[in-house]
Amino acid sequence: MTKPKRKRLDAAREHQIATELLHQQSAAMKASMDGMAILDRAGHYVFINEAYLRVYGYAAPQKLIDATYRSLYPAEELRRLEESIMPAFWKTGQWRGEAIGKRRDGTTFPQEISLSHIEDDNGNPTGFVCVVRDITERKGAEEAHAGLLQREKKARAAAETASRAKDEFLAVVSHELRTPITAILGWTWLLRSGEVAPAELGKALEVIERNMKLQAQIIEDLLDVSNIVN
Repeated sequence: MTKPKRKRLDAAREHQIATELLHQQSAAMKASMDGMAILDRAGHYVFINEAYLRVYGYAAPQKLIDATYRSLYPAEELRRLEESIMPAFWKTGQWRGEAIGKRRDGTTFPQEISLSHIEDDNGNPTGFVCVVRDITERKGAEEAHAGLLQREKKARAAAETASRAKDEFLAVVSHELRTPITAILGWTWLLRSGEVAPAELGKALEVIERNMKLQAQIIEDLLDVSNIVN
């Protein structure tokens, strides 16, 4: 006589524990900073917390209860969800990634989604939990960082190009200066050595003078370039 009574007590206790656990889970979902919703197998909303409503720009759950998640995504993104994401999710029971959501006013925003199966006692999926987080700020920071890196990359490339141009310019200047100096030094050495014939003396002085003028012109051009740069 005592055993059935004990079983009834055990069953009552299990029901009480299950009820308390359900209340705790419901309270946790309501208090969550992330948008959380429970949907049935067909994608209709069964439970929605306040954060989920805020993410999509709704003030009351009545606007979404009995609706489906499909109304919260633009056409192109919904196609990706239906053709790729949801089939993979129903096979594995878990999915996490990014998508583009649509607010009540029609504006879109980047979001992070986490999906998990809800199963019956036989392990068959009866619905799912959806956790959504608006990542607009994070995406903005990532884009700003990427833009900064791109600008730094362009600045480095410009600096490297300027450095190569400077090296090439100095090489050209060095060559242009070396040519008249070589002629001047060569004829000066010949004059000092006495190897220049009297008939070629005028030619030697002419070559020296011409190359000195050429060098002076090069130096003047360099000074003009320097003034322009400064």
